[in-house]
Amino acid sequence: MRRQKGALMVVTPLLMVLIVMLGVMALDGARLMSLQKELQSQANAAATAAAGGVQACGGAGQAAMVNAATVAAKAQGFDEAASSMAVRTGVVEADGAKVLSFKPEDNYLLTNGVSVHIERQEPISRLLPESVFGTVNLTADAAARKEVYATFYTESFTAQLSTAGSPLLEPIFQYVLGDNQLNLRALSLEQLAATVGDLEDIVGYIAEETHLGLDEVLGSEVPAYVVVGALKAVDGLAYDAAGLLDDIIATPGIDTNVKLQDVVGVLGESAVDSGARVPLLEVVSSLIFNLAQQPPLNGVIELNLDGLTGALGLDENIKLELALEIDNTPKPVVAPARMMEGEDGLEWMGTVTGADIRLRLDILLDLGGAAFTPLRLRVPIELSTGATRAKLVGARCAAGTQNEVGFDFEVERSALTLSTMKGDGYNGIEVLLLGAEEPPDDICFPAIADWACPVEREGVNWNYKYSGLLGEDYGDCCYPPIEACGRGLLDVQIDSSPVTGRSVVSTPLYFDDLPLNQFDAQTKEVRGDTGDVLASSVNGLLEGIEVTHASLACLPLGDALNFTLDVLRPAINGVLEPLSQYLIGPLLQTLGVDLATAQVHVIAADQPAVELLEYCGPDGC
Repeated sequence: MRRQKGALMVVTPLLMVLIVMLGVMALDGARLMSLQKELQSQANAAATAAAGGVQACGGAGQAAMVNAATVAAKAQGFDEAASSMAVRTGVVEADGAKVLSFKPEDNYLLTNGVSVHIERQEPISRLLPESVFGTVNLTADAAARKEVYATFYTESFTAQLSTAGSPLLEPIFQYVLGDNQLNLRALSLEQLAATVGDLEDIVGYIAEETHLGLDEVLGSEVPAYVVVGALKAVDGLAYDAAGLLDDIIATPGIDTNVKLQDVVGVLGESAVDSGARVPLLEVVSSLIFNLAQQPPLNGVIELNLDGLTGALGLDENIKLELALEIDNTPKPVVAPARMMEGEDGLEWMGTVTGADIRLRLDILLDLGGAAFTPLRLRVPIELSTGATRAKLVGARCAAGTQNEVGFDFEVERSALTLSTMKGDGYNGIEVLLLGAEEPPDDICFPAIADWACPVEREGVNWNYKYSGLLGEDYGDCCYPPIEACGRGLLDVQIDSSPVTGRSVVSTPLYFDDLPLNQFDAQTKEVRGDTGDVLASSVNGLLEGIEVTHASLACLPLGDALNFTLDVLRPAINGVLEPLSQYLIGPLLQTLGVDLATAQVHVIAADQPAVELLEYCGPDGC
């Protein structure tokens, strides 16, 4: 017993010390865990607050974000004296609430999110000597993404992607899809124009029909009829508009594959966000233009202008031939307002381009025929109508009690470019007075003998005709036409190399106070003067003119006129100015082309909730 009492006297104090130490360690562990949670709470608050300052929400820069993060963290107990905090802007790519990657980016124009790293050096124990137990480095990380998406498109009335006041869209539809198989009704097009569809539902329909994953639909080729079928499934589609889509589906050749990304542009790192909507007529129009760029049309559409000269009050001797070439396929875009690295450096992600249409117009005034032409004027010109570019350069996200968003655009409008057509039977602008389109026959003069031909020339023939009373031969000296002589009394051919259209100065458009709930489509426009654009384009054509052939009564004038183009330009302008005023202008107006007006349509605005993401460092979790 005495030995056991002695052992207990030794062990008991040791046990007591051990129990106290374990208790202290438990308290310190709980303290450190509580502090770790506090740091994480501070990081979460800081990241959420700083996310409102990224470019996608119109941020004011790095300093403002750091300040917002610091204020939010202090509200959660952040101690600047004991802890350090680093706020980095960057591009967040996430899958749901999980960060796939975070790419730090100092240029906030490229950013859609932030990461916050808080670090604090803390003693392992508050009760036990630090020199013995040391310190521990506590860290907390959080990332947040905040973006607002705009669904928008632009038109310059070149393609007239609404049917109000334009006869161009319907003929293009009929031409591409087949006039015999498709019965387009203006009412159906107007009803289609008034309908928007949920993009997520459209993508889901295509995924189900094609057995593709949701993330594969945008970049994969799918049959065009499946896209039209997805549009037909949109809720709220009017009966006539649904019938029109049925007609399109039934059109032969509509099974051609297209990429949905070429029909609807979805930009950003995430998949289609819930709530993103697209205008159905613009999607259908984009689809038709994509089909028009494939064989057999290859982007060229010949329009029938029979009866147009009469409608414009033009003489029946004037003939018009018009071919329409689609250089760019317009499409609605869903995009955030931030920049990205492109082929030519930094460029705005949210950029849409209207249809750039090239019109090849052959104007022919022909009085007479091939044998004799009192007057022949031919003006084969190419009109590049340019394309409107609208860039989403700024946005304001909803925050706090404010449930409105705003978007800023820069609209660039290219002026009309005129040039003459050459090749394929075209020789530029032609003026023929008192002549013949076909080459003239040899010109013959009577002569006593071949040695008596008045002028010696290569190729002159002496044709024996008869013998005279004195037995002498009489005949004709026949001269072939001189090349420089041309085809008539006045023969002029003029060429003008393409002249770059003068760009209209970019114009800002602001869409403010757009409600996220019960959003109504908004339209704003940039307006100019079509007459000024036409006049500027005619001047541009005149600046590039060159006389390729000119003769007056067989006297070559080409070289002389090229030296005196300043004298020639007023005469050409006297021809082109009335043509642009009384023919080209009304023709473009009849086709629905307004050279000086551009519109931007914001169809929908969508802002997902601020996403606080699981963050495990730049390489993802």
